[in-house]
Amino acid sequence: MGAAGPLSAALEALCAAPARRAEMGRAARLHCVANFSRDAVVGQMLEYYKRILGRSPYPAPV
Repeated sequence: MGAAGPLSAALEALCAAPARRAEMGRAARLHCVANFSRDAVVGQMLEYYKRILGRSPYPAPV
């Protein structure tokens, strides 16, 4: 666990940069909405089921 120095430095830099924190927060929110919102998850599940249901339950003969 020798990464405390770089982690501490990164956190101190973020504490001193409110604009950067806001930018990172906006980017994180966009990422979460794009990947984890109800619409995104439902779309991912539908694509998964389409892919799975399109497969044969039996392996193709060789």
